Amino acid sequence: MTTNQGKITYTGRAFAQDAELAMSGDIVRALVELITNADDAYGQADGDVVVEITRNEGEPVAVSVRDNAKGLTLEELENCFSVLGGVTSGFAQGDDVRGLFGRGAKDTAAFGRTVFESIKDGHYGQFELTSEGTWTSRTSPATSEHRSLLQIPEGSNGLVATIFVEKHGIEIRRTPQIVERISNHIQLRRLTTTRLVSLQNIADEERRPSQVAAWEPPPSEHLGEHQLSLDGYDDVEVTLNLYKLLSSAEGRVNVYSKQGIEVRGTKANYDNTFFGETSPETAWIRGTVDCPHLDHLIRDYDQTQGADSKNPTRILRRDRDGLDAEHPFTKALASAVLLIVVPILEGLKPAQDDSGGGQELRKDLADAAKDLSKLLEADLEDMDDDDPSRGGTTPTYATPLLIIPPTLKMPPEAKRSLTLLIHDEAFPNGMDLTMEKVSTAPNELLNIASVTRVRPHAIYEGISIANIRIEAQQLGTGTLTVVDKETGHSATSEISVQETSVNPIEPPETLEWKNEKMSVTVEKTRSVRLRAPIDLGPDGQLICRVFIEGEACRLEDDTITLKQIDNGWLEGSCKITGIIAGQSATITARSEKNDAVGTIKVTVPGGIGGLGTEIVILDIARRDARGRVQVTDTGHLIEVYGQHAGLITLLGNKKANGSFQREQEPDTRIALCEAITSLIADWLLNKEATKYPQEFRDVDSMVAHRNKSTARYLRAMQASLLN
Repeated sequence: MTTNQGKITYTGRAFAQDAELAMSGDIVRALVELITNADDAYGQADGDVVVEITRNEGEPVAVSVRDNAKGLTLEELENCFSVLGGVTSGFAQGDDVRGLFGRGAKDTAAFGRTVFESIKDGHYGQFELTSEGTWTSRTSPATSEHRSLLQIPEGSNGLVATIFVEKHGIEIRRTPQIVERISNHIQLRRLTTTRLVSLQNIADEERRPSQVAAWEPPPSEHLGEHQLSLDGYDDVEVTLNLYKLLSSAEGRVNVYSKQGIEVRGTKANYDNTFFGETSPETAWIRGTVDCPHLDHLIRDYDQTQGADSKNPTRILRRDRDGLDAEHPFTKALASAVLLIVVPILEGLKPAQDDSGGGQELRKDLADAAKDLSKLLEADLEDMDDDDPSRGGTTPTYATPLLIIPPTLKMPPEAKRSLTLLIHDEAFPNGMDLTMEKVSTAPNELLNIASVTRVRPHAIYEGISIANIRIEAQQLGTGTLTVVDKETGHSATSEISVQETSVNPIEPPETLEWKNEKMSVTVEKTRSVRLRAPIDLGPDGQLICRVFIEGEACRLEDDTITLKQIDNGWLEGSCKITGIIAGQSATITARSEKNDAVGTIKVTVPGGIGGLGTEIVILDIARRDARGRVQVTDTGHLIEVYGQHAGLITLLGNKKANGSFQREQEPDTRIALCEAITSLIADWLLNKEATKYPQEFRDVDSMVAHRNKSTARYLRAMQASLLN
């Protein structure tokens, strides 16, 4: 018998895969690493951190982070950035720094390459790391040219790390968006409140004014401070502070959300979480958990390598997205925190005595909800499906020019591509679109960067298309106008430049799934949507191939044709079917230039027919509103306001047992059918008109659509409430 021994080789491909996993194509993740490194370099000393984003035509975007701290010698550069898992930061020795995996800054090479340049004690050092893990370094005496280029004054030390975004398909967000994300990111919140972090955009060698990133805690009231005792960790000190937001937060808890409990060590913030609690009331709560013991667990694991039953695995996830939920310390911490938090959440739930209705009425409403679930599921699936007949707006002979989108809101410095659609028959002599034919009022609001040639539309016969690239220059509102001098035909787009983008849906900056994480019910088929900027399909169309890795799902369409929508970008969808419950699959869409990657989780059915619907009557009034339809985690909630002027007399007073005096009377039941049907029809109309505005340009089309929905849902309501 022959026995061989060896050591697993860590290849450049493995380095790249690990780096890509850690960065996930998000430049903010890289900035978190470099900004925290700069903060650690300063230690307790004062000093600023400067981020520069350089965009020059024909060159890769360069993202730099600079400090004037201690700097590094060439040997120190090589020790810090050429060894994976090294302990060069001082974290393992107990220094007041971060140092979680010994590879954070190295992972920034996932975007292309990262160049670290430093001046220390009169010497210049450069270390360049590629995405495959190869590196080169050099050193020389520091010259005035070095100091000028790195902005490190004479007699000072410092370091500049520059990421060159060379990897295909990665787009860098606009500077205001990056400022907002750095300000709110959980791992930078304490840092930006104690140290000045500024961002500067450089476009075509022109420097724009700096913007400061700083975390501002949302307005809230302090609910109290608690010293926690953790089961199995008797000597560990944990302090929990809780606050109630003055207005509820939107969305789910994540690294940027206002709500959530920040889990913090001595210096680093590790997580923003509710430890699995998902009740709607979490939207009102924020807090902090201060636990220096987390630092010890991270340090000690490198020594024990799992031999300690209280620290059997690395507690911080490799992708840096928080604590490992299965670690025994995380479980103990979650139990102690939720012991305090859950009663507070219970106290925030709305009063239960607002709901009304006797046992029989509640049963009838539940039966009606089952039928409504099936109807809603079918209508929403139809709305999500692509239908060529429901494509974007097209010009006509009467209105031969259209700009898409017709209205646009954008932040300063942002760039957008607009589309000009041309009805060819209206221009028998052709149309020569030049820069002079594009104007804005006021003129200084926008810069017209480029106008492409007129060419045939990829989908619509008899329609031509051109693209207009604009850049916002100053705050204000104005009109972008295109005029054909021979015919006098014109088209306009109303442009508003504001400090922050207020578009209800942020436009895609590259090829991307509308939701990066998706789900499908086992044995059910659903559509998943893909988006792309018009730049990727300037002719109005983009064709992508689709692939699924894994057996959890089945792909029903292997090609997606993205078409321009009224919002100004491209969208398309494909169908997937859930096969194996509890498993996940990776879905990839591929165009000639970009890939979009998402994950799909296969879930078990939830609610009736896969969509839960609940109808409740609340003994309240909300001005003129008869109720509302809400999307919940389990489906839809239909609330009827019983004290509305059209219902209060019919229902009568609420009895002690919760029922209404006249809830069994035929006229009351008829009124409830009409009210519930009206709420659903209005909600569907609003949803579909937002998605397909070209179909709802007059009152008649809206009324017809509403009447169709009313007839459909009224029959279901009457079958349950009137029999």
